[in-house]
Amino acid sequence: MAGSQVEKDAVLEKGKKFIYATSSATVPKQTVIVRKAYGAGVYAMGGPAYDPESTIALPSGEIAVMGPEAAINAVYRRTIDEIDDEEKRERFVEEKREEYRRDIDVHRMASEVVIDEIVPPSALRDELEARFAFYEDVEKDLPDKKHGTIL
Repeated sequence: MAGSQVEKDAVLEKGKKFIYATSSATVPKQTVIVRKAYGAGVYAMGGPAYDPESTIALPSGEIAVMGPEAAINAVYRRTIDEIDDEEKRERFVEEKREEYRRDIDVHRMASEVVIDEIVPPSALRDELEARFAFYEDVEKDLPDKKHGTIL
């Protein structure tokens, strides 16, 4: 996000406070990846980098630095622009999009232990109840920080 309206709305300042609050929380954290968890949103929502007690995902979940369209444009823009034939260009973009989707698939993320478990929507409530009960006695200390953000 960029532009004067973002600055007027103080979106980055609010996001920074949200991320700080999430990172310094002392309660047990359970993260659920419902759909698209991209970029700073993963951090703001307590993603795996914040070392939650568990990270579970619905089958529709994705974790990535950015979405397929943005990633393909960022990495392959010059190559895409050099392809003169529109049909070949579209085929190239679709191939790269599929490769990227395979990379951010929740099953792959689970195999790399980024996600602890993939849970069907019908079992999500029971799974969260069990996890919160398991971690109810966990106590975390405030992180050692010399500087912080005033909330």
